[in-house]
Amino acid sequence: MVDLVLLVEVLIVGLIIIVSIARSLHIVRPTQRGLVERNGRYSHFVDTGLTFLIPFVDRLIKINVTEQITEPEPQVIITKDRLNLTINMVVSYKVRPDETSVKASEYSVNNY
Repeated sequence: MVDLVLLVEVLIVGLIIIVSIARSLHIVRPTQRGLVERNGRYSHFVDTGLTFLIPFVDRLIKINVTEQITEPEPQVIITKDRLNLTINMVVSYKVRPDETSVKASEYSVNNY
C-alpha cells in the first residue's frame, strides 16, 4: 500500500516537472522576433531560435517581421472640378528586425 502511494506521488511530481519544462521552452521562428515580459514589464529582446523562459513569470510576445499588406476602406474624394473619385489603397509595411523597431511596433504603436 505504501509503495503504491509513493509511486503515485513520484508520477505526479514527474508530470509536474515535465509540464513546467514544456511550458518554459519556446521557439522563435526566423520570420519572428520576440519580446519577453517579466511580471508584465519589458525584460529583454529575443532573436530567433530556442528560448528558455521562467514558467508563469515570463511571457513571450512574438512579432512578425515579414512584409504585411493591409487594404483600407475605399475613400471617396471630390476633385477641384467637382467630380467624385473613389480611391482604393494598399498599405504595405515591414518591421525591421532590430530591437528598437520591434519594441516600437509593440509598445509605441501610435508613434511607430
